[in-house]
Amino acid sequence: MIHLRKKIGQDRGLQYRIRKNIVSSTFNDDANTLVTRMFAQMKDGRTLIGQPASMLTAEERSLLNSVPGAIVNGNLAVNYLISPYAAYWATDVNAFYDGEIIEQNITSYTELLEAQRKALREQEVPALEISVSAADIHKLDSAEPAPGLGDTVKCVDPALGMDGISARITELVEYPYSNEQQSQVTITNVMLRDMTDIIADLEKSKNIVSNLISNGTIRTDVFEAFAKAAVNDVHNSKTEVKYDTRGIVLQDKTDARNQVIMTSNGIIFSKDGGVTAMTAINANGIAAPAIVGQLGSFVSLLIGAGNNVTQINTNGIAAGHALFNSAPFRVDMQGNVTANRLTANSANIFSSNFTNGAIVGSSINVGNGVFTVNSSGHMVAQSGEFRGNISASTISGGTITGSTIRTAISGERIELDPNGFVFYDSAGARRVTLGTNAAANISGHTYYNGSSQSQGLVYAVSNELHVMGTQSLRLGALNGVTTLQGSVNFANGIDIGQVTGLQAQINALWNAVNAKSPSGHTHTVNIGTHNHGNSANQSWPANGGTFTTSSA
Repeated sequence: MIHLRKKIGQDRGLQYRIRKNIVSSTFNDDANTLVTRMFAQMKDGRTLIGQPASMLTAEERSLLNSVPGAIVNGNLAVNYLISPYAAYWATDVNAFYDGEIIEQNITSYTELLEAQRKALREQEVPALEISVSAADIHKLDSAEPAPGLGDTVKCVDPALGMDGISARITELVEYPYSNEQQSQVTITNVMLRDMTDIIADLEKSKNIVSNLISNGTIRTDVFEAFAKAAVNDVHNSKTEVKYDTRGIVLQDKTDARNQVIMTSNGIIFSKDGGVTAMTAINANGIAAPAIVGQLGSFVSLLIGAGNNVTQINTNGIAAGHALFNSAPFRVDMQGNVTANRLTANSANIFSSNFTNGAIVGSSINVGNGVFTVNSSGHMVAQSGEFRGNISASTISGGTITGSTIRTAISGERIELDPNGFVFYDSAGARRVTLGTNAAANISGHTYYNGSSQSQGLVYAVSNELHVMGTQSLRLGALNGVTTLQGSVNFANGIDIGQVTGLQAQINALWNAVNAKSPSGHTHTVNIGTHNHGNSANQSWPANGGTFTTSSA
């Protein structure tokens, strides 16, 4: 049976200070309960990770900032607080003494932080027990406080690193009627609890068992805490210990259905008086509806049967096949992931190769804008090479460089290739080409008939433009006039018979010429006298005159 008594003593401001009122002393400490780094969890295993660091005090943030990666982008990346005394108790082996609280009844991050702070404050100094032979200064000066059993006092000894550590007087031997004998005081800091604290500790022991269950699942990370709590429960008579044919039975006195049965074959956890086992532990393993928490170091974990399994082993994590390397989903120890299908709300991919499949998304941005595709399908690329077909209604650009450009695959079309332009008719026959002849140092057009036979060409050479017909050449105007401007050189002659009317004109000229008198011909002409009917006019001689004519 546990007897609870009301707390006695008070804080009278009494200090036990070296070189003041301590005549002699012995000092014992116990660091088994010392904690300088306190972890904390609340309901469903949630922690302070991801919460803003601004919720901490300046001192708490300063201590965490001394640990690289503890605070990232203003948010907590760890779920522990560090004691300001951590540096005092650190050794070459242990930088911190770790502790943890698990509070399933807490759902608020603020409440969890307060509980974490309180637990750290209670355990950040080791348990102290000091036996002091103290000078009773109060016997000489009534203004000095007198010690009382249960009183809270301060211990000050700079040499021992004690600077105002709170403790309580647990034993007191005093001599109130003798000034020669001094009080003998035993001080310890492990009983700084009132009745509320003691009841809270008992409740905490019960909660350790309750914390094993979170949403109907067993929390393996509190097995060790449960074992300690079970011992405390036995000591506190909260659990009844029975012995029967099954073995040792730990039975809840408030609900006999809650039992822990330890047999020669294993441990059974039951909620129906041992009829069925909610959880069982034996040499072959653990059987439980669920295991929640950090499992620790295991060689292999297998869920399922045959190829319908998920496994965790020294190769990594795999699912979908009994053989790791044949599993459709697997993650090896180097972090390489193989998966048949992946669905992610958000992902950052730093380096990747895609084979087959499709990329479906709002946009693509490669090289900080060098290659982009927006959600409307508009693509912008710094440069590119296309080895297949390109289909487009319109292509706009400054320069297109390639081997062949054509307006159609077959039939009537125009093609541009390294040799020049080629025009084809609807039958696919070559009709016109435009290009250069490097060997002849000429460039121009060649014209073909429907059988792709050359009929003539127009080409340029140095200072001349040639128009040549393979068989015949016709220059003409259907409605207007054909004009030859400048000098015309008929070096090889001209067939005047091909000029309409020209031959007849030439023949008439020759006939006229041939009708003239021959050269050297002479004759005389006699004209009679006449004055044109006017007597005043001069008249020729009376008998007229005779004149001689000649031809040159």
